[in-house]
Amino acid sequence: GGQKGLSVVLCVMAVLCVVGVLSVKQQQQQQQQQQQQQQQWQTLRANDTEQLLWFLTQSPDSYPTQLTSYINSTILSAWRFKAVPGLFMQQRGTEPPVNHTQLPGFGALLPWPSILKLVKPQRSAVAVVDNDDSDCHDNADDLDCSNDDDADESSIGATVGSRRKLIFFIRHAQAWENLTPDGDNRVCEFVLDGKRHNNVDSPITPLGIDQSLYLNRIFKSPSNRNFSQLRFEQHQLTDFRQAVDLLADTGRRHSAVPNKSSVPTWHQYVGLEGAPVISSPLARTLQTATLSLNGLTAAPVQMSELLRATIGHDVCNYRHSVYNPALTASLPSPWSTNCNVTFGNASLTSLYGHLQGISFTFPVRPAGGSGFGLISDKDSLWRSDFQEYPGQRVTRAAAFLAQLFSTLPNEPIVAVVTHSEMIGAFSTLLTGADCSSANTEVVPYVVDWLPS
Repeated sequence: GGQKGLSVVLCVMAVLCVVGVLSVKQQQQQQQQQQQQQQQWQTLRANDTEQLLWFLTQSPDSYPTQLTSYINSTILSAWRFKAVPGLFMQQRGTEPPVNHTQLPGFGALLPWPSILKLVKPQRSAVAVVDNDDSDCHDNADDLDCSNDDDADESSIGATVGSRRKLIFFIRHAQAWENLTPDGDNRVCEFVLDGKRHNNVDSPITPLGIDQSLYLNRIFKSPSNRNFSQLRFEQHQLTDFRQAVDLLADTGRRHSAVPNKSSVPTWHQYVGLEGAPVISSPLARTLQTATLSLNGLTAAPVQMSELLRATIGHDVCNYRHSVYNPALTASLPSPWSTNCNVTFGNASLTSLYGHLQGISFTFPVRPAGGSGFGLISDKDSLWRSDFQEYPGQRVTRAAAFLAQLFSTLPNEPIVAVVTHSEMIGAFSTLLTGADCSSANTEVVPYVVDWLPS
């Protein structure tokens, strides 16, 4: 009887073990299914954010409304982002000194190898050139470069992987829209110093060309050289394509001289080598990217409508068609600028499709489509009876980050070429405070995607 009872107990225990194993496996399967569903839902919501935002821009009669507020709050609740504090001077509201376009060391408060470890802990930095402190104080008496407690590397959590990125926001160079009389960018063209200038999809100025070329020189210079050691050159070029030819000629001359230096360039030192680049599709950002990143990015620069300047009636923010310039002239009101200025046969692909030293891609897909891209061949977002308000740009910044983290989950470092008001919107979203930026200024943030 005792043996029989023991056998029963053993059988029961065996059954319980089997049930326990199955239960654990079922729980693991359920967790995997939930994670997959969550990832699918997150991707869906990332796509939806763009579609919902562009829906709002095409409903100006009732804008803003309770629906607008609901959509904004839904996007901001579903996609939450925060900047790691204490890493960059820009987070304190520090601006470049007068007549400068960059903060020393791009504003880094920690050595760049330490910052890179926060997003790429398994990868050692290229050569360690610990010059950030000296660069920070060189000819920058008005800058506070001291490290606060929150800038201590040991106090910053290392939330790495697909939920953290180092993003370099680059503002476009000076454009004609920065010089319009009384700041009115609804004017199609204007006269300055006796010359007439087009303001539709405003291009960069001769000074803007020089600013972009200067940033290119900074990126290509050895990282043991302070920015102040690089002379700002004035070329007096009136067309950015002349500057492309100048860069190509300079590149040919430099390639004939072998580079024996073991010191990484600034572009390499801060981790930008091989990093994807996403740009606003407006002329001033594309021209800035063409010159400042020329010879530095192998992959084509990608486009996102979410990075555009303020959506609304300013004609400087009206973009070229992707393929067919004739579509621009055929747009009815309120999508037509009614400007006599025409783009002729110029399109995004004809202007930026065959440049030396850099390439661009202009895929057209519906609003809410996967990945980066433009939502139409013609510019269907701009309209004369609408003006996007600042809070809407903050939501648009969140929508772009949702798009970025979903599209490039395994890219820890990214460069973004955009506009002053969008850099301010990103700063407001990430830190709670606006941030002004100089033309071509590089404004870095380490961004965490927080669980919703």
